[in-house]
Amino acid sequence: MSRNVVVRILGVAPNRVGFGFAVTEGPRRLVAFGWRRTRRSRPHMVEKLSAIIRRYSPLFVACEDVQARLMKTRGRLFVDAVAKACEREGVLLLPVSRAEVRLLAPTTSATRHRVAVAMAEAFPELRSRLPPKRQSWRGEAPRIGVFLALAAAVATWDAFRRGQR
Repeated sequence: MSRNVVVRILGVAPNRVGFGFAVTEGPRRLVAFGWRRTRRSRPHMVEKLSAIIRRYSPLFVACEDVQARLMKTRGRLFVDAVAKACEREGVLLLPVSRAEVRLLAPTTSATRHRVAVAMAEAFPELRSRLPPKRQSWRGEAPRIGVFLALAAAVATWDAFRRGQR
């Protein structure tokens, strides 16, 4: 009698008002997604992240590596909160480089929007939720975080498949 073990990866990505998340079981199976508003306080972010980790019970959490780029205060707070929530909930944090995420877009100059478009094409259930391309005078739509979180999870699955994790 064998038991099937389900491996879930929770991808998370900060946005200008909180964070987006995507839960995957395998590189092409989306279980859940969404985004949460958070205050600019580490304890509040840790609570919101911990609740999602408890709800979906992932084995790993994938998040863009803070060392890979300069982040604003909210981004740095978020990455610290992810590490704290993973430690609190006993989940392994897997940092994903920006380069790994950008490999998912089929172009050499992969922007955040192009990565989001690639994720919407790979996961048709998200296509209708894709925000329009950001205009230079407007802020980024908060739901872009869902697509970037999904990209982090998919990039982690790809790294596992290549034997790099």
